[in-house]
Amino acid sequence: KEVSHWVDSIGPSGLAIEVGPLAHGTMNAALLEDTRQIVLTIVNYLDARNQALLNEAQQTLNAMTPEQRATHADFDPATARFVPVELAPKSVIPDGIVADGTTLRHLDYYHMVNPLLFPASATTLATVPQLSTQLSDLAKSGELSRATAEKLGTALETLVATPVRETIVHADVEFKDWMVLAENTALFQSTTGSGEVTPFQRAVHAPLVTDESAKLYPVFINEAAYQNSNMAMWIVKDAQYSLY
Repeated sequence: KEVSHWVDSIGPSGLAIEVGPLAHGTMNAALLEDTRQIVLTIVNYLDARNQALLNEAQQTLNAMTPEQRATHADFDPATARFVPVELAPKSVIPDGIVADGTTLRHLDYYHMVNPLLFPASATTLATVPQLSTQLSDLAKSGELSRATAEKLGTALETLVATPVRETIVHADVEFKDWMVLAENTALFQSTTGSGEVTPFQRAVHAPLVTDESAKLYPVFINEAAYQNSNMAMWIVKDAQYSLY
């Protein structure tokens, strides 16, 4: 797949584990242990599945004639075993790989829907369109070079992305990562003293989710690394992946 600045893009099936929520430069014993258990579960699963694939393939090879083996597999003189990658059946997935001994037949996970930005302030909404029009007029009249107008236009786009903030995450949502987000839950509250509250509305804040029965959750609420992008949180939904 396409390589990005993330390390997990190096392989064809990368996996990243993001730990949090946690303040930068700090550690949390419970989160550290949770992360360790996640890593061990992943490694145990991969090892169990690889062993099952190899054992199944080896049994298939043992029933073959030498001529058939040479056609379908490579012989590894170091282990005196055949490694028939192309013969490994994709359906072989071992049972009982979960830590508590239960059989894992599907994987429950959260699918990222879209981010939620802090609402743009009234000042930004009123000022940016006026400045954009003035820049365009100056460039057309020749009073401002096109290059300079483009640079200022880029600065305006940055202003839209990181506007003067007049709202904060509402107290009813703060620290409520992974809690179901109900309709009309208070999302943002004004810092101007007006008492204005922005409620969650699925049609507005998660328009891509057409299934009204799908449960939505806020995550990465007030994540420090997202502040420069004016991002308040992410919206995710339940999903399930079948392993068979």
